[in-house]
Amino acid sequence: MVPGHSEWKRNLLLVGFMGAGKTTLGGILSKRCRLDFVDTDQLITEQFGLSVADIFSRYGENAFRVAETELLRNLAARCRHSVIATGGGMVLKDENWRVMRQIGPVVFLRADEQELVERLSSATGRPLADDSDREAILERYRQRLPCYLRADLVVETKNQAPLEVVDAILGGLERVNPKWLF
Repeated sequence: MVPGHSEWKRNLLLVGFMGAGKTTLGGILSKRCRLDFVDTDQLITEQFGLSVADIFSRYGENAFRVAETELLRNLAARCRHSVIATGGGMVLKDENWRVMRQIGPVVFLRADEQELVERLSSATGRPLADDSDREAILERYRQRLPCYLRADLVVETKNQAPLEVVDAILGGLERVNPKWLF
């Protein structure tokens, strides 16, 4: 935690479509603010001992979504002073939104559609993107967009260097709620 900001007792959650940069930016943001970093997809893969693609293949998407919700509940109970990068589908369940709001402010990393398609055009290990064509990826993104827009803060990432996005997150959070100082 950044010295002088003792009122920051919560966490910060990053949401966005797969390939939006949640893990990359979350790592940079956590270092900059001296907060812990949590990646929900990584924790779930460790729990199952399988990749996300293998979890989907072996147990189905629903099992993965159930694990996401259980993980969120656990994070709400024990996680403090952390940047949490969520999986791209975490926003699909209303229950997850209730828990995320308990955990801390939610920031939507809004990436450009063309950038997302380019990032997801080759094999990525993401079961909902691999073997999907451009239109299928965009359709999934557009279906999820209203869920992402429920975030406390929307940060555009197009043509932004990672440090610029981090600055936009920090400045935006302070404007939304001055108690969210870093």
